[in-house]
Amino acid sequence: MKDQLLTTEQAAEALGVKPQTLRQARSMRKWMHLPVVEHKNKLGKTQIRYRLSDIEDFLRLLVDSER
Repeated sequence: MKDQLLTTEQAAEALGVKPQTLRQARSMRKWMHLPVVEHKNKLGKTQIRYRLSDIEDFLRLLVDSER
C-alpha cells in the first residue's frame, strides 16, 4: 500500500501544532528528522507533503528522546 501523503494542515493536526508552526520549523530546518515530499500537482506546481509514516516515526523519536 502506498504511504498516505498529508498537506501541511493535516500534518500539523497530526503533530498537534498549528500549520504556521510547521511551516516555520520547515523553513528554519528545526525538525530535520521530519522529511518533506515535494509533490507536483496536475499544473506542475510543487506542493509540500508529509508522509504519514514519517510523522509517526518523528513522534516516536520525540517520545523516546523524552525518556
